[in-house]
Amino acid sequence: MIYTADGLRYSDAISVTIDSASFSKDVLTFKFSGHQGDGVDELDVATITPTVLVGLYGWDTKDFAIGPHERLFDDNKDGAIDSKDSRNLEAEAGEEHPRITTVSAAGGKWEVAADLSAWSDLIVTGTVKRVEIAVIPTLVDANGATLALDAPSRTFDLGANKFADDFFSPIVKVEGCETCHDALATNYHTPDRGGNVVVCRLCHITKSGGSHLEMQSRSIDSYAHSIHSGQAFDVGSIDFTDPVQALHYDEHIEFPYPMHGITNCESCHEADAYNVPDQSKSLPGLLSKSSELSGRDRKIGTVASFITGPASRACGACHRAAMINEDAASELLAFNQHAKQGGYLIDATKGASDILTSVFDQIMGMFK
Repeated sequence: MIYTADGLRYSDAISVTIDSASFSKDVLTFKFSGHQGDGVDELDVATITPTVLVGLYGWDTKDFAIGPHERLFDDNKDGAIDSKDSRNLEAEAGEEHPRITTVSAAGGKWEVAADLSAWSDLIVTGTVKRVEIAVIPTLVDANGATLALDAPSRTFDLGANKFADDFFSPIVKVEGCETCHDALATNYHTPDRGGNVVVCRLCHITKSGGSHLEMQSRSIDSYAHSIHSGQAFDVGSIDFTDPVQALHYDEHIEFPYPMHGITNCESCHEADAYNVPDQSKSLPGLLSKSSELSGRDRKIGTVASFITGPASRACGACHRAAMINEDAASELLAFNQHAKQGGYLIDATKGASDILTSVFDQIMGMFK
């Protein structure tokens, strides 16, 4: 997936660039193209099947008020918003989608239009000033293998009607991730999602709980921190009466991160990009509730779903993971109280979406 037989990285020989964009009458139109170098003559960028995503940044933060991967509309008019409806602003080129139209697609060049009229009120009030345009370039070789290509993205300023590539400084250095993963997403998603953690963030937004990870957020900072701290996925589905499953869990949570000390952070983060998040540049987030274990008692009881701030969500993910793994109930309780006293920890058991919207408005209103 990653290399040719001669050791050339596919992502070094084949790339996709986002070339231009414009915004008019609530429609964002953008063009992107494929590029091919030497050493991959058997491939053709014109056969790339791209998926486009447009995420709407909230306020002046690095997080998305509207995620492209969310579903917020009853597109098929069946009375429910579910998997039968389209994603907000995510579609494969050529696909019929209520808000994304493929204008042209030929010879490794594409033009796409995204209708943002559903969020025109957010744009008018300045809640949304910028968007992130991204492309997932799916290229399959003759053997049916999806190749590891980099997924490009660019920030676009709607008011200025131009790209804002310097909107915020990089947080993560992908080459650090590739020390272990070699190419991002090959072992936990699909290989065409590599090279760019901003693209990860388009789906891993702060508005969703951890799902597979109890007491965490689905945001990429919480997800990556807890995973690299040894927290296990889907603990509620483990049958601890099965000695093999129990042993696998116990071995998993004891696995050490390959780096140690301060290098834990610097193995992924850019220099000085792993301090407590700036509250004006990062949105509050939703944490999932605790899971119920099958066949094993633990001291950690029922923990509700909470809405909390960026520091508790991101930095706290490592601490929570360690406490969960050690079943340190008193430490977890004290940590949550610390987060509540130093910031906020709001029970979101009932009406999480509405509560989170209210918290967004209240917290971000302080920085206007």
